[in-house]
Amino acid sequence: MADLKKIAELVDQMIADDLDLPQFEFPHRLYAGDDTHATLIGKNDDPYELMESVTKPANIEAGVLVACGWATKASDDGDYNPRNRVRVRIVTSFRDGEIYTIARMEENPTEVMDMGSSGEGPLNEALNEWWNS
Repeated sequence: MADLKKIAELVDQMIADDLDLPQFEFPHRLYAGDDTHATLIGKNDDPYELMESVTKPANIEAGVLVACGWATKASDDGDYNPRNRVRVRIVTSFRDGEIYTIARMEENPTEVMDMGSSGEGPLNEALNEWWNS
């Protein structure tokens, strides 16, 4: 069974190494793979439409959703100001009820932030639905 952290790191590094790809502004991408290999299986500007339009391949060990967007950074005093927005790339690997997420921010693209294996909300529900389809 694939290690979700390893596959997230693999896909993140594939994107970081792709000099032809804008690093923080591209359509959402969906990959299928394992610890050593990942294959792009779809792209779309909307992550929900992406998962609805791509059939889960048989016998994959994990899925990986790559999303680019905006994040609002907290100031030193803990407040959030919309003017403190930065481009961010999120890579979430997943399988039946499990996720693992890492992220990079455009202002420091070499730093990989480990977001761990927790998460909830509509996108996580959509990932589980796609996995169990």
